[in-house]
Amino acid sequence: GLAGECQPEKFFLSVMAWGGMKVGHGISAWAERGNWTGALEAALAGGSSRAELYRGFAAVPATGMRAAYFTKLIHFASATTEAPIGYIMDQWTAKSVNLICRRQVVTLDAAGYVLPVNDHDVYEVYCQAIDAIGRALEITGSQAEERVYSRGGRQPAAWRRHVKTHWRPAGRPNREGN
Repeated sequence: GLAGECQPEKFFLSVMAWGGMKVGHGISAWAERGNWTGALEAALAGGSSRAELYRGFAAVPATGMRAAYFTKLIHFASATTEAPIGYIMDQWTAKSVNLICRRQVVTLDAAGYVLPVNDHDVYEVYCQAIDAIGRALEITGSQAEERVYSRGGRQPAAWRRHVKTHWRPAGRPNREGN
């Protein structure tokens, strides 16, 4: 698999190209690769839990690479290990989990982006929620994560439209007043 065959830098570039990392974020994160290379090496080596991997990345912040990006690295690095897989925790998957769970699992800012206050414990609860969604749908957790991410763009899929309609920052009512 990709994780076992790549040096950390090549793995980073491959995953971020796949994920469509914004160029400015990529330039900033790449300039600070000395901060996150060790965390990525640990992820690629296997043997760590998804919460431990999250803790490792969160402990070495790099400009341009917050949870939405480093959880992509965790996801793809952990895809071939025996430990439970880590899932991508970006604004769309986090909003979805918060809506499905009917509570704030992941703390988001007013614009809906994942905040750095979310620690490894929050990430583990988030991943467990994705696993539970997968079990409920009788699919893998990775398939569940893909479904709650949904499709955006000019013609968003039904779930993405639902999230856009119903998600509101904590403390603000949605269109139905809830």
